[in-house]
Amino acid sequence: MRALFTLFEVLRQHMSTLMQGSGIALTPVHMRALELCLETENCHQQLLVQHMRRDKGQMARIVQELERQGFVRRLPHPADARKYTIEVTQSGQQACTEFRTLAAQMAARLFAGQSPQETQQLLQTVQELYAQMHSAEGGSQTAGE
Repeated sequence: MRALFTLFEVLRQHMSTLMQGSGIALTPVHMRALELCLETENCHQQLLVQHMRRDKGQMARIVQELERQGFVRRLPHPADARKYTIEVTQSGQQACTEFRTLAAQMAARLFAGQSPQETQQLLQTVQELYAQMHSAEGGSQTAGE
């Protein structure tokens, strides 16, 4: 387990460094929230809480920071007056594109010594482990790549 935790920390630190070098003044967690908003119609804060497994206060701070930097804007939710829809702005879309490019660079470095089959097998195993852990907690989402 120590090797997995160490790998996760190294990956997080490496991605943060790549993002800072590209002028993205956010953390990988912020970028994941931004990507979820971009991928999800009528995205709202509670949905982010559920998908990202963060508490409401932490998610509120993440959304506020994204809004402060101009990556998202909150609009009234079309079906629920108590909620706001989080809409990704043009600059948020550009940040997501840059983030995906950086993630692809990091993946290329991470898997440089692996064959495509080994990489695919590893990704499949990670998704299976995620599903196993998530179902034990009563969830139904799948791990992203």
